[in-house]
Amino acid sequence: MLYAIGEIILVVIGILIAVTINNWNNDKIDKQEEVLILEGIRNDLSQDLIDININIENRERIRLSDSLLLRNLVNKKPLNDTITGQLLFLNFGNLLLKLHNGSYQRAKSKGFDLIKDPILRDQIIRLYEFDYPYLLDIENNSKSSNINKYFENHILKGDFLDYRLSGDDFIPTLSEDNYQKFLDDKNYHVMIGLKRSVNQNFLEEKYYPTKKKITELIRKIDSVIKAEN
Repeated sequence: MLYAIGEIILVVIGILIAVTINNWNNDKIDKQEEVLILEGIRNDLSQDLIDININIENRERIRLSDSLLLRNLVNKKPLNDTITGQLLFLNFGNLLLKLHNGSYQRAKSKGFDLIKDPILRDQIIRLYEFDYPYLLDIENNSKSSNINKYFENHILKGDFLDYRLSGDDFIPTLSEDNYQKFLDDKNYHVMIGLKRSVNQNFLEEKYYPTKKKITELIRKIDSVIKAEN
């Protein structure tokens, strides 16, 4: 009887040890997979941050150019090369944004439960499922906005600009007479102010907050990866 009981105890202990080892191996595999997924997301976020910073810098230049142009028009400054450049820059606000989500899609297919920290997991999901789509939709469709169409139709298509042949290219120019028309047409002044305000709001409400979220996510992911290693 004692021998039988001893055998049973040994079997139970063996099973418990086997289960423990198996669980430990599974946990180790899950942690390795979590680190790989987080490293991939971190690398994608770093690339996104580069692209977003480029667009922020371009939008900030556009905002400054619009502000200076509007001030020059209100103050009826004489035509010069700077003002001509600012007028042409009105049509260069169509910026494209391409974000990277390959590692996120991999995490999605494997199951987000691999990311153990629930707060980090929710922040990643919100960024990719809400912030990114909204940012991409506005940025990549800005070319078709009414404001951009207005400047494209009225400036590029000849309301105020002339074109001269220089080598094999046509160079846009602005005559004194056409510049005077621009000074007298208050609709352009209103539209430049509106364009500047829309651009400013987009920077403050979407670009700056999204950049901040990405920076914080990278920092948190780095902390998790460091702790796992």
